[in-house]
Amino acid sequence: MNAPDEKQELRKLEGAKLYGYSPGVLAQIIPINIINAYIFIYYVYVVGLNALVVSIGTALGALIMAFASPFFGYIIDNKKPGKHGKRRPFLLYSIPFLVISVILIWYSPLTQEFGEFNFGITLFLFLVLAMFYLNFAMLRSSYLSMTPEQSQDEQNRIQIGSLIGMFSILGTVLGIFIPLILQSQLINPDDIYNTLADKQYLMGALPLIGVMIAISIVVFTLLAYFSTNEDFLLKNNDKSNSNTETQSNIKNAFKNLFYPFSDKNYALFMFSILFGTIGIRIINKDLTLYLTFVLSLKKSAFITFVLPLIVFAVLGFVVWTKRAHNKGVKKAYIDATWIISISLLATAILLIEMPHDLLLVLASICVAFILFSLVVGYILPSPAISELIDTAPEGMLKDAKTDSLAGSYFGAHLFILNIANAIGDILIGIVLIGDNAKNPFWIGLLFPIAGIVFLISLLILKKVKLK
Repeated sequence: MNAPDEKQELRKLEGAKLYGYSPGVLAQIIPINIINAYIFIYYVYVVGLNALVVSIGTALGALIMAFASPFFGYIIDNKKPGKHGKRRPFLLYSIPFLVISVILIWYSPLTQEFGEFNFGITLFLFLVLAMFYLNFAMLRSSYLSMTPEQSQDEQNRIQIGSLIGMFSILGTVLGIFIPLILQSQLINPDDIYNTLADKQYLMGALPLIGVMIAISIVVFTLLAYFSTNEDFLLKNNDKSNSNTETQSNIKNAFKNLFYPFSDKNYALFMFSILFGTIGIRIINKDLTLYLTFVLSLKKSAFITFVLPLIVFAVLGFVVWTKRAHNKGVKKAYIDATWIISISLLATAILLIEMPHDLLLVLASICVAFILFSLVVGYILPSPAISELIDTAPEGMLKDAKTDSLAGSYFGAHLFILNIANAIGDILIGIVLIGDNAKNPFWIGLLFPIAGIVFLISLLILKKVKLK
């Protein structure tokens, strides 16, 4: 299955190309993490929309990406290679509207009291989120599906996955710290809606942050574009062209939407990813709320609490990357998922009334272990899926009538990720509906819920056949 001829030298990404392609993920991780971390806070606690309304908007955006990702994956798989390549051009196609959306999303009008169910602001939010997620799906699908073709060597793929994971962690850290920096500058971070000075500050700061995010999208996407080439695809141009009718057949694109799930081992892995991603979504969107309402942090306390804990994320990157090399991807994944599940469930203790200093100590321990283990979600899926592509059942490639399954497999992966994100958003919206959005108990309860979800992911993961 897609195995290279033994007489041929395996393709690898090395040197400048390796270190140019890998940070390309920052063009995706920075915007998605900042939007995930702060869009809920902005539209609920600043604009004043109902928590469930905002969650429905982000869930719809995630669903758009869920269906768009496999569609783009299919289209990319069946595109005729040209002088600029086959997948690379889609990196460029995604940039313009992605840039527009990450700036425009922070320009919702705040000059009047609109109420929590205002139709105009709700429609604005939904449309901009749709624009963002559609183009994000194009960028993400094309970038991820390039990896198994740019590199055919298992160790090189793990190296690429590790570097992509490292940059993903960096982007995630930025996604955590930028919201915390914003919260640290507020007078009343737990009552922004009724504090005019805080509203005005965010109205000025967030559009500027949007511009900086837009610049990062352009820079890092171009870096990935110019660090890769797809000339090797031109050697198989006739084979790639053998199904030109399919390329323009939209019906076939949707027909093949779920084709990778006919690989039962891949489907089982995706089922595990589904639950794990729901847990990650809850953590990403609840962390800033947790620090604000459960731990009652203000001003510089936001930074001083989280900054030392970032060391554990870096340590986790080193530990889990080494363990994946020595023990295999599956073993590392299982061990890390155990730790994160127990750590999240342990936060239930923090819902009991206790002295604030003790609360902070126990919370820091739990968050440290969560960050330590959470990094596996960024460094291990890519090499795992590349292995699943190479070991897919015989006949799948022929049945799919395409020269590569990489786009379909990674597109289907993104489909599952975004279905999980949508489920996570709706779950958060239901738990925090109405007055619960400011209730420390309900905000704190989201972490143990995430722990249960990770346990389910773990039980499924144990049944997957991976090295």
